[in-house]
Amino acid sequence: MTLSPCRAVCHEGLPAHQIFNEIFQTSEEPFSFLVIVNDKGHETAHFPLGDAISKCCLAEFLIEAQFGAMEHDFVFDSKRVKLICRQDSHPTCAGLFFTPIFETENVLSDGSYTGLTSKTLACGCNTLVDAKSADIVLIDANGANMDDVGFRTRRRADKEQRKYGVHGQDETQPMEEDAYSDEQAKAKYEPPLGQETLNEVPYHVPGGESKDDHSHVDGQAPLPIKTGQGDTTSAPGLSKDASEEERRRSARGLMEPHLQVMCGPMLRYATVTDAKVWIGFAMIVTADTGSDYSHEPTLTMSHKGLKASSQQTDGMVNGADATRPQPNGTVNGDGAHGGMLKHVLGEKIYTHLAQSGNMSFWRFKLEIPLQDEEMDVKYSINGGKSLDFFVPGKEQNFRWIAHSCNGFSAGVDPKNFNGPYPLWEDILRGHAVKPFHLLVGGGDQIYNDKLVNEAELQPWLKNADGKKKMAMECTPEIRGAIDRFAFNWYCEWFRGGAFGRAIGRIPMSNQLDDHDLIDGFGSYDDDLMQSPIFNTIGSRNYFWYLLFQNFLVPDHDDKQLGVGKLTGHVDPSILLGSKNYYIPYPSHSFLLYLGPDVALLSLDCRAERRKDRICTAETYAMVFDQLRKLPNSVSQVVILLGVPILYPRMVFAEKFLASKFNPLVALSRAKMLGLASFTNKFNADAELLDDLSDHYCATPHKPERNWLIGELTKIARERKLRITFLSGDVHCAAVGRTYDIQKPKPEEDPKYILNVITSAIVNTPPPDKMLLFMSKLGSKTHKTLHKEGIDEDMVPLFKKDVAGRSRGNALLYGRRNYSIQTYLHETRELEFSFQIERDMGPSSTGETVRYPIKAPAVGW
Repeated sequence: MTLSPCRAVCHEGLPAHQIFNEIFQTSEEPFSFLVIVNDKGHETAHFPLGDAISKCCLAEFLIEAQFGAMEHDFVFDSKRVKLICRQDSHPTCAGLFFTPIFETENVLSDGSYTGLTSKTLACGCNTLVDAKSADIVLIDANGANMDDVGFRTRRRADKEQRKYGVHGQDETQPMEEDAYSDEQAKAKYEPPLGQETLNEVPYHVPGGESKDDHSHVDGQAPLPIKTGQGDTTSAPGLSKDASEEERRRSARGLMEPHLQVMCGPMLRYATVTDAKVWIGFAMIVTADTGSDYSHEPTLTMSHKGLKASSQQTDGMVNGADATRPQPNGTVNGDGAHGGMLKHVLGEKIYTHLAQSGNMSFWRFKLEIPLQDEEMDVKYSINGGKSLDFFVPGKEQNFRWIAHSCNGFSAGVDPKNFNGPYPLWEDILRGHAVKPFHLLVGGGDQIYNDKLVNEAELQPWLKNADGKKKMAMECTPEIRGAIDRFAFNWYCEWFRGGAFGRAIGRIPMSNQLDDHDLIDGFGSYDDDLMQSPIFNTIGSRNYFWYLLFQNFLVPDHDDKQLGVGKLTGHVDPSILLGSKNYYIPYPSHSFLLYLGPDVALLSLDCRAERRKDRICTAETYAMVFDQLRKLPNSVSQVVILLGVPILYPRMVFAEKFLASKFNPLVALSRAKMLGLASFTNKFNADAELLDDLSDHYCATPHKPERNWLIGELTKIARERKLRITFLSGDVHCAAVGRTYDIQKPKPEEDPKYILNVITSAIVNTPPPDKMLLFMSKLGSKTHKTLHKEGIDEDMVPLFKKDVAGRSRGNALLYGRRNYSIQTYLHETRELEFSFQIERDMGPSSTGETVRYPIKAPAVGW
C-alpha cells in the first residue's frame, strides 16, 4: 500500500518521545522507514520496525512506498538527499531500518551533510548487515553516491575551495568504451601534411665551413592507407569460429568481459634481449565498479612472425580452446596477419582507493621475437577494438621521437596555441606514413603544478610564517588530496586527445623532470625539501610517475638495486640507484637498446637531486660501467638528461635572484607593485631561481658537470662511442656543443659532443627578447673545460625561420617542437631532426618544418 507523506519537524530541546508523539499525531498512516539522528547529526538509536519505533527524526522526510522500489527524500535545512532501496534487498521484511552515521564536522555551514554513509543497517529481523549486501544506495542532490569512498573528503574539499576561491582537479570519469579506438582510427587515416627542410646542417666544424652531404629523404610517397571499413575480422582475439554475437561486439569495439576503462591502453618499451626478443608492456587502468573480472583482463596480439608451438586441430591448440584466453604468453587461434594469436593475462600491480571506489592497474608484459623485417603488431584487450604498434627488424635501428614539456604552465591560455595537441597530431600523421618505434619523453610529460589548487593544501600554502609552514604536519587528508589529484589528473591527461592516442600506438620510454613532481623539486633549500608536506608532494608524485609513465610499482617490482638484467627485474633495461635523501625510492635510470648501432641512456636526474648535487657517485659508477659493457656494434650513444648540460650561462641572474638584497624579492614578499608572482608559493624565493638552479650549468652543479663531461669523453675514446646529450626543459630548440681545442675533424674527435635540446611540444616558448638575450650569452666560447682540452659553444642551426626568412637569432628557436632520430647506415651518423611548428597560434594545425643536424660517425 502507499503511505501518505509525513512531516517530522525539528523541535530543539524537546524530549524524543514528545517529538515522536507530535510526528504520529500529524500522520494517519504507520511508518515503514525512519532516519534517527539528533540536531548535531549524530545517531541517537536504532530499533526494529513496528510500534517500537519511538525516537525522533530531526529532519524532513517523505515515505512514498512500503513495498517494491522505494524512494525516500531526506531533507535537512533544505538540502535534499535521496535514498533509494532495491525491492529485492530484504524481501521478507516489511521495510528497512537505517541508522546513518554522521559526524559533527560533516554538517556544512549551509546546513548540508557530508559523509552520510550506510555503515550500520538494521533490517526487520533486527540483523545488522553491510551496506553493499543490502543493495542500498545513498545519493545526494547532485546524484553523487554518498556511500562512495572519498565522498566526505570531496565535500570537505568543495567547502575549502569555496572558502579559498580555488578549484582543484575534478574527478575523472570512465572512458566511453569505444571512444579511444575511434579517435585512434581518425588519427591513423588522416593524410600527412607536407614537411619542408630548412637549414640542413649535419654537423659544424668549429671555426670552419659546415659539411653537408644533403643526404636526407624528403617528399616520400605515403604508404597505402587502409580504410578499415567492413573489416570485422581484423581485431585480434577472434577466431574463424567466433560466434556472430562476438563478431558484432568486436566490430563495435566492445570488450567481453566488459571493463570500465579509466585510462589506456598505454604502451611502454623496455629492451631487446640478446636473443632478439622485443620486451615491452601495455597498461590499462580500470574502475572495479562496472568491470567484470570473471576472467583476468587479457591482451591478445598478432603479427606475421608469430607461430604456434604445435599444430592446430579443430580450433584447439595443445588441447585448449583457441577462442579463449590462455595462460600468459601462450599462442593459439588465427591472427589478422595469417599468423597466430598470442594471449597475455594482465597482472594487477596496484589498486588505488579513489573517490568512487577501487581503481586497478593492469600490466601486460609483451615479448615479441623480432623478424628480419619491421612488423605491425595488432593488439586488443578483452576482444575490444584493435590497435597496433610497430617493432623494428632484427638488424634495424629504431626510428624514434623525442619530446619534452608536454603541458602548459600556469597562466598560459591554451586557446592561443590551438590547445595542447597540434604537434601530437603531426606525430600521428608522420607515424601513418613511416612508423615510429619509440616515443621518448625527456621530462615534464605532465605538469603537476595544478596541485596547488587543491583545497586541503591552502592553509599550508597561505601560511605566511615560514617556520610554521615548514613544520606543518602532512595529515592523512593532505596526503589523500595529493593522491586524489595525481590519479585524476594523470587519467585525464594520459588519455586525452592526440597524446592519449599516440601512447597507445607508439611505445613510450619516459624520464622525469621537476614538473612531473612539482616545480623545482630538488633545487630548493633543505628546510623546504625536508618539510613534511613538500617532501610528501615530491615522494607521492614520484610514485605516480613510476606507475603511470613507466608501469612500475617500487614495492612490487624493485626487489634489488642495480642492473635490471642482472637482478631479474621485470624491466631488464632498468638501472636502480641508491636510496635517496628526499625521495624514499631509488633513482630509476634506463639503458635502452635502439638497434645494433644505437643505445640510449636515460638518466634519472631528479630522484637523487639536492641543491648541491644532481646524481650520486654510485649512480654514475653504475652507468659508466654499463656504457663500457655495451656491445661492440654500438657506436652512437644518446644520453638523456632532463635539463641541458651545454647551454648559455646565467651566472649573473643566479647571483641576483639568490641575493637577500634582491629588491624584487623584497617587494614581492610585501605584495607591492603587483610583483606577488615574482616569488614562488613554497618558500618565497625568486620564482626563476629554481629553474636556474636546476641546470647542470648552474654554479652549484658546475664541478659535477665538468667532471661528467670529462669522464664521458674518456669512455668515448676508450670504447669508440659517439656521445650525444638529449635534453628538454627550456621551451626552445637549441644545440650545444663541445669539441677538442685543437679542432680536429668532428668524426675524428671523441670530445665532439652535441647537446640536442628539444622543448616544448606543448608549452609556450619564452619571449623573443629573452631568447635574444640568451643567444648573446650563447655566442661566447666557454673555456671552463680547458683543463680537459675542451672548448664549448652553441651551434647556429636556425639561420632561417619556418617561412625561409633570415633570423637574427640562429642559436635558439622559440617555437614548439619535437625531434625525430634516425640512424643513417651509409654514413654511420645519427640524425636529429627538429620538427618546428610552422604556424604557432590559435589556428595551428601542427604542421612542422624540419631542421636536421647529425652526430658524426666514429672515426678514431
